[in-house]
Amino acid sequence: MNKRRGIVFYIVLAVVSIMGVFILFYHTFSKQLAHSSFYHVNREKLRNYTEVILDSAFNTVQINTRDPNHDLTKRIVNQMRSSSLNNEAFPLEAPLFEANKSALLGGATLDYTLTGRIFDKRTASPTGQKYYSGEGLATFEIILEAALKAGSKELARCARRRQFDIKTVCLVSNYTKRENAYAMTFPLDYALLVRNGLREFKEGYRGQSFNDGQKLVVQDQGSIAAGRRGLVYFGRADRNNEDNRVYLNISDADAQSVAMLPGLSTQKFEISQDEVLQLIPEIDKNGAVKYQGLKGYFNFSVHPVAVSGTSSNANEDTARQVLSVVPGNRKLIPMPAGIKFEGSGDKAYFDSFLRGAVTQRFLYLVHFELEADGAQIGDGSDFYDIPPEGVQDLENSSKFVCFSPDITF
Repeated sequence: MNKRRGIVFYIVLAVVSIMGVFILFYHTFSKQLAHSSFYHVNREKLRNYTEVILDSAFNTVQINTRDPNHDLTKRIVNQMRSSSLNNEAFPLEAPLFEANKSALLGGATLDYTLTGRIFDKRTASPTGQKYYSGEGLATFEIILEAALKAGSKELARCARRRQFDIKTVCLVSNYTKRENAYAMTFPLDYALLVRNGLREFKEGYRGQSFNDGQKLVVQDQGSIAAGRRGLVYFGRADRNNEDNRVYLNISDADAQSVAMLPGLSTQKFEISQDEVLQLIPEIDKNGAVKYQGLKGYFNFSVHPVAVSGTSSNANEDTARQVLSVVPGNRKLIPMPAGIKFEGSGDKAYFDSFLRGAVTQRFLYLVHFELEADGAQIGDGSDFYDIPPEGVQDLENSSKFVCFSPDITF
């Protein structure tokens, strides 16, 4: 009997020991599981908090860089303009998170540092084309280091980085500085940019595609500094010869455009009596009549190629009639300019924004006039004043319009 009791005792002791071991293991496992769950919960909380901080920081960067005078904008632009990057980090802000920090944390404490930096700057395209000065591509990195605490106890810690591709471009580049560099936003330099302008001009009869009577108005840029005015350019019209020019017709109805007519160094050229008699030998009837005091003038003028009504004078009317029937030459078809330039209308103003071989068709008119008023006629020994009716007949018979054997315009 005593032997049986001893066996039962040892069996019970073994069962209790085993149960104690299991209880101790369960308690330890539960404690570790609770600690692990608590740790992961805190890490998830910290991850969510840092997501809010990063989003808030990026949103603030977007807003601040819209202002060209903001310190952050200047810092980024200065680094992009520098010859090399120093990778120096600069502080950033997360105002959206700070405004809601107390509600989000619920009594916990979050310590964090938020900075940004620029690296991997590229100032040339993949094909090797250099970008315009100050322009380029780079990587903007937001760096966040954060720790979640309860009192002095640190619950979780993390370090996160978020990277963005950025591009710095100039809104208006300097035309003279883009000869050896490509500005990504170069079309913004232009008030009018016709990429294949020369081809489009040639496809239409005498540029009718450009000069079709439908006005395209280029606004007055007189109040803008000359170097910042929107340019006007027709692609491929970049050589000053007949095959590579774009002609914008003008009419006497286009007051502003008339200022684009070429200037004349002189409007009148005087010749002597001897030169007059060489030019018009029939005046002195082959030497039978002698004159004193005759003078001649070549008069130069430039006129719009198209007129809305009748010509302004008889010489211009004569020139237009002759030119209109010359075989193989273009007719002076009334075709007003398709582009109207508002503004002061002087040549210096147009030269500040017109680029390339862009010109306007015009009529270059030269006519000769004889001045006999005050002249005398005689036989060589005696001279007397030419009567008024004789002066008038002599001057009227000696007027003519000059034409080149090869008339082109």
